[in-house]
Amino acid sequence: MQFGNGTRLMVCFHGFGDNAAAFNVLEPSLKDRYTVVSIDLPFHGETNWTPGEPFTPEQANALVDDLMSRFNVKQVSLAAFSIGGKIALKVFETNPEKVEELWLFAPDGLKNNIWYNIAVYPTWGRKLFRFLLDRPKFLIGVVNLLKATTVFPKSFAQFLIHNVRQRESRERVWNTWIGIRGFEVSPRRLNELLKVSQTKCHIVMGQHDPVIKPRIGRTFVKGLPNAELHLIPRGHYIMKPYLNDVIARILDR
Repeated sequence: MQFGNGTRLMVCFHGFGDNAAAFNVLEPSLKDRYTVVSIDLPFHGETNWTPGEPFTPEQANALVDDLMSRFNVKQVSLAAFSIGGKIALKVFETNPEKVEELWLFAPDGLKNNIWYNIAVYPTWGRKLFRFLLDRPKFLIGVVNLLKATTVFPKSFAQFLIHNVRQRESRERVWNTWIGIRGFEVSPRRLNELLKVSQTKCHIVMGQHDPVIKPRIGRTFVKGLPNAELHLIPRGHYIMKPYLNDVIARILDR
């Protein structure tokens, strides 16, 4: 998906269960300054992907490099929403010199999620996760029990309960989480890179977001001269027309 005729190239990565068209809503604020290319992630939109085949940081970087070559630019702006934040942040982490800007909307990746890590990294964790996904009623019961504890985030529980009821959805959870497990980033390393790089980082988050909580953004930008956190009175899904006003204010400063 592509729109805009600006001199800067922006490559976008959407969130879980969405597709490249999610960024169409931002055309009013971006079209004059950027040429925007939005990507369908594996197991989403029109991207065909073989279950079990990983999507790697090397492939993401090659994709960005190809677009930079095609549009004849030396640097790129990366935009991402939610889980797409992992992709954008990993591209930056591995090649910070080619990233001019980061536009992160309620992004995943600013803080490691221990429950996600358990589900996708150790072999025993993947086996347990697969076992539970194949028994959705049992999984929902377990999640409901864990939800009552302080160690299991309620937002994570709600995500699982919502997405494991239907077979297609739970297979997307499995394939996506396992497929992008190579995109885990180090928040400390990102912090170090942003301190010494010229990359500008704009983070927009909902004040009432139960998934990526504002305090994560506040902690991340602390001490970073080129990073800003913009809080808006919304929840997690902020890919809506009102976001254009926020972006326009940032761009017009």
